[in-house]
Amino acid sequence: MRLTTFRLDPAIAVVEATGELDAANARELVDHVVALRDHTALVLNLSDLAFFGTEGLWALNRVNGACAKRRAIAAIVAGREVHRLLRICDPHGGLRVHASMEQAVAVARRRPHHLTAPPL
Repeated sequence: MRLTTFRLDPAIAVVEATGELDAANARELVDHVVALRDHTALVLNLSDLAFFGTEGLWALNRVNGACAKRRAIAAIVAGREVHRLLRICDPHGGLRVHASMEQAVAVARRRPHHLTAPPL
């Protein structure tokens, strides 16, 4: 898996993952996101993953938890591989994902006013 990080603006961090997300590197994704600082919204783009294993669900739940702890919005872009696993392992849609970067960025930009400054 390859992770690329950039900022849309000072408050929105974007992490793009390519390659394969599996048991060998799920922790790497979580650690990468947890290490990010000074953002009130995270867009996690998984649309170009060639493989998404069940450990990816664990990683996404940890990413959501880390963002919630920091009081940051997490907007996840799911591609074909992520949707495939979610249909099987999350049929009721408990893990909210977006179909495009445009949708995820729109969610990130609509963050509530009480989230405009990152907590210390």
